[in-house]
Amino acid sequence: MRIRGFLTCTAVHDTEGRPVPLSKAIAYGWLKPVRAPAGFGIRSDEVPLGHNLFLDAGRQYMAYAWGYRSPVSNYVPQYFGIGTGASTPTVADTALENPVPFTGQTLLKLVDLIDFPAPFIARVLFTIGATEANGYLLTEFGFYSGDRTLIARLTRSVGINKTSDFAPQLAHRVRF
Repeated sequence: MRIRGFLTCTAVHDTEGRPVPLSKAIAYGWLKPVRAPAGFGIRSDEVPLGHNLFLDAGRQYMAYAWGYRSPVSNYVPQYFGIGTGASTPTVADTALENPVPFTGQTLLKLVDLIDFPAPFIARVLFTIGATEANGYLLTEFGFYSGDRTLIARLTRSVGINKTSDFAPQLAHRVRF
């Protein structure tokens, strides 16, 4: 059985750092929700965005982390990336198709937090800042291990049209 994943938006903030209700973010066209699956512990105050594919390298890295292969920090999720790629993810993917830089040429950013919101679920939270990736239609999302190996990847046909008006906090959920 494959490890399954799902991406949600957990919060949105404006340029002043004030929270924007997710219903307004949807009304503004910043987010386009999809149908949420059962079994991922998705709360009613989150916007479901789509399934992510846990890649073969990610599955291997989770085995290494579970076995405490040294250094374990290489094998656990620590970074995320965004892009404009549109091809359907495959288990053999090793990179985002068309990565977008955050600031300058930086293609990866540290995750904010990893928590465990429900049994069998690990959630990797990350934020795209108000000053980051503006002018891009973000359709591709991935998270990476400590040694920068792509663990999971998601593409969406309806992307997030990123502007300086908002900073979304997103979450990759992994169900074991």
